Amino acid sequence: MFTQSYRGVVAMMAAAHTDKDSALYASCAAVHSAGAQLLQRAQAEGMARMDMNGDDLFALITALGWAVDQPSFASRADHLVQLITSAILISQPS
Repeated sequence: MFTQSYRGVVAMMAAAHTDKDSALYASCAAVHSAGAQLLQRAQAEGMARMDMNGDDLFALITALGWAVDQPSFASRADHLVQLITSAILISQPS
């Protein structure tokens, strides 16, 4: 996982998210925008919950990144990704 290869990057991204003077701001804004667009498309197709927005998604991604960056949670990374994904995506009928 990305966060395990680059320890601490998630905290830097979360901090830079609203700091226009940060060297990471443009990259964070691009990631945020892309995520928000994907979320909106999934919502329009009825695949994602409607009560969240791009800020919520970015916060969940950074929270997940922080969690798996911690040595005590690293072994549970796949499980944590599944939990967050299932909280965002709506189950579709088979």
